[in-house]
Amino acid sequence: DSGECVTLDDVDGIDQYKDTAFNCARVCAVIAFFCGLVLFVFGFFKQCLCPLPCTQLLMDISGAAVQIMLALVYTLWLTEACNRYKCTYGDGGTYLFLTQIFWLAASCFTRCMRPGRWERRDEIRANKAKKQEEKERQQAQQALEEERKKNAALEMENQQLREEA
Repeated sequence: DSGECVTLDDVDGIDQYKDTAFNCARVCAVIAFFCGLVLFVFGFFKQCLCPLPCTQLLMDISGAAVQIMLALVYTLWLTEACNRYKCTYGDGGTYLFLTQIFWLAASCFTRCMRPGRWERRDEIRANKAKKQEEKERQQAQQALEEERKKNAALEMENQQLREEA
């Protein structure tokens, strides 16, 4: 083993084992990737920039499409190559299963995301204004308290001067 990555197309004689199930698995993996990309882009835009038209609908559709396409990748174990060489669920099967679980979680979480920044902008501005008002109110109270202390000190001085006079 040279430790280098070998692609499937580099294996000698693989063409005789490329059947319909094999091609289905390869195509479905690519489609699942692009559906996941669509889900990511729409989720990113919704949370960080601005919601795109039909965002939630497209995220739901792409999330379901990822699940369907990843499920169709399991047809790889029905290929002629697997029948001949007795394929087992190893690291690739585990990664496929985990990928499907994680994409399922991601597509479910798109339903319970907080509103995006664009949708919360009025709330964010109101909170900033409220904090600014609170800060100004506290500064005014501190100034008023300092003025009261000065007045009390002056009143004490006046009273002492009256008693001396």
